[in-house]
Amino acid sequence: SLGIQHRAWCAAPRAAVTSLVDTDRVGRDPCHAPPWITENHELLAELAAASTKEPKAATASSSAAISSIVHLEDLQAALTRAQANNRLVVVKYYAPQCKSCLSMKRPFERVAEGPLGARADFYEVESSAAKVLLALGNIDKTPLVHVYAGGVLQDACAINNKLLFEEFTSSLMNLAQVMCREPAMALQSSRGSMPTRGPSDFDI
Repeated sequence: SLGIQHRAWCAAPRAAVTSLVDTDRVGRDPCHAPPWITENHELLAELAAASTKEPKAATASSSAAISSIVHLEDLQAALTRAQANNRLVVVKYYAPQCKSCLSMKRPFERVAEGPLGARADFYEVESSAAKVLLALGNIDKTPLVHVYAGGVLQDACAINNKLLFEEFTSSLMNLAQVMCREPAMALQSSRGSMPTRGPSDFDI
């Protein structure tokens, strides 16, 4: 089952989760894109012009537990709000024509609507409407998820099949418990203790 068992959030946590993100496989934090793209105003303007005005309603989530992010400013605001309230931020990137994205839509909604919703804010980014944001994040394969704690990108993983999705939920539960017990433990930047789960057969 893809469901998450109800449990006390402040149970004794496992080892602290630290940051390790392979940007070649699962993108980077759009908030920290390199100058070659952030200063390429012509490219960013072209991407903005090529983006749709809003996510496609037929494939966007209708869950009240999931909000849409389109612009970098939206992401930055979400991170600021969450950091002020000691909450995680979970951002799913998807494409409207992606079969794997569609198959993971409802499981992701169930996670957001479940007990993890008490510890994390859930968002989704549609590739067609947020071309600038995807370029800043070096994201060209979907579906994948970025998880932030304290405004820092802590985990990034593909969720294009059931096994990867279950690994994502397990990692998210672990991080939520760590944040509940001792927030500082989850914000280490040593990079190297947590493997990044990457794609095996992404749909784009």
